[in-house]
Amino acid sequence: MGTPTEKAIEVLKKHNACVGSIAFVQTKPSPLAAWNSCHNGSWYGWILASLNYPRCRLFVLVCKEMIKILDSQLSDSSIPTAKDKKIAKTRMSIYLKQAEDSGQLPIIPENMGQCWFLPFHQDLVDVVKSTNARAYYYEHYLFRTLNLFRTACGLTTDVCEMIRSVVPATEVFELAGVPCE
Repeated sequence: MGTPTEKAIEVLKKHNACVGSIAFVQTKPSPLAAWNSCHNGSWYGWILASLNYPRCRLFVLVCKEMIKILDSQLSDSSIPTAKDKKIAKTRMSIYLKQAEDSGQLPIIPENMGQCWFLPFHQDLVDVVKSTNARAYYYEHYLFRTLNLFRTACGLTTDVCEMIRSVVPATEVFELAGVPCE
């Protein structure tokens, strides 16, 4: 079977990974080291899509992260009003519950009125509509939405670091059949 790194490279090749990603993994001591040090956000979206990481699960993880951000101590300038924060948290909680209860992406109404959260709400509508889109468009758009949301809340983080904080590496490695070492 080979080492975990050899197994990871085998999985990447099986899924037609780009030469750059394979070369990157080859330079790391383990697949987990590669996951933790990757600085190409599109590779994360690509591997999640290629491994058929459950889109509903990914949506749930992103909703939880957005709610966590709303619950944290945000600077007063991040969100215009407490009412906006409450609307955003209520909406995200509804979508999260729908997804967790049904195991499917929620139905997100197109119109929610005017408020600070509206651009992110519309992004989530578009994300859910893109479920059957081409490979990794959904994943990319969902991460983009989360990143824009974090930025609007005054949080600046490297996109790859953000993805690693949301998606458990153990789940990805399990899907790939690669030891998470």
